[in-house]
Amino acid sequence: MRGKKTLIQKIIQNYSVSEDERIQILLHSLIPLFGGVIHLSLLIFLQSKFQNPKNSNQNRVVSIFIHNFKGDHFLKSNFKILDQNALSLEQMRLSSDEKDMIRLINVNKKYPKGHKALHNLNFGVEKGQIFCLLGPNGAGKTTTFDILTKKISFDSGQIEFQGQDFADSKMLPTIGLCPQSNILWDFMTVEEHLKVYSYIKGISNIDENILFQMKSLGLETHSHKKVSQLSGGTKRKLCVALAVLGAPDIILLDEPTTGVDPIGRNQIWNLLKTICKEKPVTILLSTHYIEDAELVADKLGK
Repeated sequence: MRGKKTLIQKIIQNYSVSEDERIQILLHSLIPLFGGVIHLSLLIFLQSKFQNPKNSNQNRVVSIFIHNFKGDHFLKSNFKILDQNALSLEQMRLSSDEKDMIRLINVNKKYPKGHKALHNLNFGVEKGQIFCLLGPNGAGKTTTFDILTKKISFDSGQIEFQGQDFADSKMLPTIGLCPQSNILWDFMTVEEHLKVYSYIKGISNIDENILFQMKSLGLETHSHKKVSQLSGGTKRKLCVALAVLGAPDIILLDEPTTGVDPIGRNQIWNLLKTICKEKPVTILLSTHYIEDAELVADKLGK
């Protein structure tokens, strides 16, 4: 082995190489290039084949307008830098248009130890719109949801629900909420959860509504299982079902697909789209996944 030199060793040590070896070097150099061209061509083909022009970014409104949604955090991430033009347009719209179901204007929140979670947060969600907050952990998404459900207070700014001041609004009891953590009873079954929530919400045709939720989210086979027997993804789907049950006017979903497999995620998004087609509900949700945001959202904030 010591007397037999590899092709690379010959080149490094200035050994002469044969014509066949030169061809071999050329082929090894071109293979990565050909691979890149093939992958790029495949990507262009798939995009042109499956992208719906009506839903592309060029033909639908996907605005980026949450100003300093945690300082310069997004400048360090893989997401695009905030679009200041979209931010300005949204601020102008908020100052003149009062048709939003949810409106946040210059909302600020700083925690006791000095951590600034929200700085001049501005956005509005119109009736019948699916609005998505996109961002990594620590960006302030859950803080926003905690403020909107009065779990915590905010320091300054203005919040309105359906044109009413946040403090005086009577909308809160009618909101459908899926918080970041699952709020379920381990000793109750999936069906029992849905029945209890149906009675609390005063929903008519309870059996029909429950069957629709379970079919939409693939929960039929788990209907008689106790929550303690469910996987994390199935628990998450149950929380989503409880939030959207009865199609309330406002639905808040804080990272609803955490721990859910791709099939379950598609089931959740399809359910939300179906609900919006049947009734002009207003949905505010958050996610880590940009592909999910692009798939389901009418409007995007990050």
